[in-house]
This record gives sequence, structure tokens and C-alpha cells, in this order.
Amino acid sequence: KVTEEGMLDMLKHRYDGYHFSGNLTDVYNPFSLLNAFAKKALRDYWFSSGTPTYLVRLLNHTQEDLNGMTGKYYEDKEFVDYKADVEKPLPMIYQSGYLTIKGYDSDFGTFLLDFPNNEVKSGFVSLVASSYLQPQENLGGWIRSVVVSMRQGDLEQLRKLFTSFLAGIPYSMRAKKDEAEKERF
Repeated sequence: KVTEEGMLDMLKHRYDGYHFSGNLTDVYNPFSLLNAFAKKALRDYWFSSGTPTYLVRLLNHTQEDLNGMTGKYYEDKEFVDYKADVEKPLPMIYQSGYLTIKGYDSDFGTFLLDFPNNEVKSGFVSLVASSYLQPQENLGGWIRSVVVSMRQGDLEQLRKLFTSFLAGIPYSMRAKKDEAEKERF
């Protein structure tokens, strides 16, 4: 129910965006693109093919913040390393396709790294969030309820949903004892 141009734009934002050099030649994710054509549906196919739990464990081990790694410029020696190193997760994340080159600064010889496309960004952020947050209930159901409340303009229901969500954060998180645990919340 979209125009051909609209669908091409949706496919580009969802599955395009990989770059492997400073000239920024676009490369689509072939696995996801072929699945979208075969099933005539836009889904996160790449993540259904395998769960990158090793990357979550790697980020946990090094106490790295994924938001701190994205949207930054790096020298190629910082992310093009063919040895897996548990103390430096950036090369592993880049080699696995979760980050890609998004820009090149020829003055400094540095590369901008970020998520390649919406499929990878939403999938990886959801995976990391579910690993860190370890939800006790179905978070998807809560999100749907929030969206329905917003669409219907039901501010009272929206207030109740957010009040219950915020009430689930332990009071102890106000203490500065465990910064990593505090940051999770």
C-alpha cells in the first residue's frame, strides 16, 4: 500500500547502508533484501538468522557503552583488526556488521562509524536492552499499550502506564554504590 518510490525508500532505510571504504559505495544486506522480496514483507530478517549474544557479553565484559561507540570518528587501525580481542570490542562489532563506515574525513584520515541501517540498529538496540533490562513482563505489550493510548489521546491511561513503569525502578538505584547497575536503569 505504498508507491514504488516509497517502497524503494523504505528498503534503502531498512536494508542499505553498509560501506567498507572511504568512497562510501552503498551495499545492501543481501540476506534481508532477498527475504523481503521472497516474503513480500519488511522484517528484521538478519537478526532472526542468529542472535549476537557474544557481542552483548563482550560489551558487558569491557563495560563499553554502545552509544559511546556510534557516531564517532576512528582511525582505521582502531576498528580494522583481524584478531578478536576481548578488551577492545570495536573491531569485533565492526567485523560482525553491526557498525559500518558512514563517513570519511580526509583531513585526519578517520572514518565515521555508525549502525548501517534501521534493521541493524533496532535489532541490536532491542537485543542489548533486553539483555541489560531483563524485563519481568512482556515489554512489547506495554509499548503497544502506550502507542494505543497516544493514538487515542487517552492521557490518563498514558499517565498510568508510565507511572507503573517508573514505579518498577528500585529505590536503591538512587544510591551511588553501583554505577553500572544504576546506568542500566
